[in-house]
Amino acid sequence: MQLKTTTLITFKKEMQLQEWCAENWTIKPYVIARKNFLFSFTEKGAHASTAIMTMIETAKRNGLDVYGCLLHLLTELPKYGHTPTKEQLEALMP
Repeated sequence: MQLKTTTLITFKKEMQLQEWCAENWTIKPYVIARKNFLFSFTEKGAHASTAIMTMIETAKRNGLDVYGCLLHLLTELPKYGHTPTKEQLEALMP
C-alpha cells in the first residue's frame, strides 16, 4: 500500500487520500447503475431507484444490516406522509 499511496500523493499533492477514497466508493455504485436507470420508465421511478440506492449505501457505510435498515426505513417513512419534517428524518438516521 505504501507504493500506491506515495504514487497518488506525488500525482496530486493537494488531494487528501481519504476524501478521494470516500468519493470513489460513494459514487461508484451510481455510475455502475446509471444505465439501469434508463429503464425506470419515468422520472419518478429514477428518483425512487436513487433514493433506495442512497439508503443502501448509507447502511453499508455505517456497517448496518442493509436489509434490516431498508425494512425499518420503508416501514417508518410512509407514516410521515409526503413531506416529513427534518426532525422526523433525523430520528431515522443511523
